[in-house]
Amino acid sequence: MNPPLPVAGHFRQLLGLDLLRFVAALLVMLLHYGCAFGAYHYPWPFLWYKPLPPDPGLANTAWVGFVGVQVFFVLSGFVIAYSAQRSTAGEFFRARFTRLYPGAWIRATFTALLLLLDRQPWASFAHCYLSSLWISPFLPCIDPVYWTLGIELSFYFVIFLLLLIRRYDLIGKVMSVIGIVSAAAILYAVGNLRHWFHIPHLGGRYAYQIFNALAAHLLLLPFGAFFAVGTMLWLCLFDHASKARIAVAAICFLACLIEIRQQAAWLTDDFPARAWIAAPAIWALAVVGIIVSVRWNTTFHLLVGIRGARIIRRLGLVTYPVYLIHQFFGYLIIVHLHDHIPYRLSC
Repeated sequence: MNPPLPVAGHFRQLLGLDLLRFVAALLVMLLHYGCAFGAYHYPWPFLWYKPLPPDPGLANTAWVGFVGVQVFFVLSGFVIAYSAQRSTAGEFFRARFTRLYPGAWIRATFTALLLLLDRQPWASFAHCYLSSLWISPFLPCIDPVYWTLGIELSFYFVIFLLLLIRRYDLIGKVMSVIGIVSAAAILYAVGNLRHWFHIPHLGGRYAYQIFNALAAHLLLLPFGAFFAVGTMLWLCLFDHASKARIAVAAICFLACLIEIRQQAAWLTDDFPARAWIAAPAIWALAVVGIIVSVRWNTTFHLLVGIRGARIIRRLGLVTYPVYLIHQFFGYLIIVHLHDHIPYRLSC
């Protein structure tokens, strides 16, 4: 299988995907600045964090930002599957390594220096710093945003193996299996996970926390369906929209909506029920945005022009650095401002 270039014409840069990536980062920032720093439904045991006075009114809106992570996973399923199609295993490894690790090294080192300047003892965060340098999914990192990188690496490993054995033509079948297994796991977990562990008294909320444990994350059980949606979109838009691919995409799409709805319920059990509709709706719009970005890419390029395309591309490129640095540095700024101006304004 060797899918053609984008159907959008001779413009290889998909501007809409860069914008969606940047919007997803803004959503995550909204969650952290408007909800997490006030410790509102967001336990945060990291060493440098001191809870700020919560703003329930702001949290009632900001919590929807968690869905930015799920948008990132769909975008990864689409973009990584597309970009890897003409790569060797070595080329793919080098590209992903240079994309992820240097930024993580610089960001973790800078954070460690700031912690030392803040007179935090080195022994209290040395293990977090070292685990951040190689993006360890098994040890606590110096910043909580690193948790998604381990999941991304699990998906990259699947792509790497297919390239290594020179069977990238199996990407559709492999991601279909991963997506269907993930969808089944999501439905089973949400439906009645306590019977999985044979613990009759296990509550639904605690059961879902077990489902979101590290081992489940690395096996892509909670999020494999999101990557599968992205990969199936790529195959349907660039290669062939077979009935099997459409069916897999539809099943995974529905499972993703259920997973997001469950996460929203877990985060917002004191919020109005109508609020639970917002997060799935935002994610669904992002998926539609991917399709629109491909189909009308040429039109988009002509509308924004060369200069606009360059700006949008830069927004897409800065998304990963912004994602890595926003939480710690945003917290430092807000904690110094909230004594002088209202918390909502400082955010």
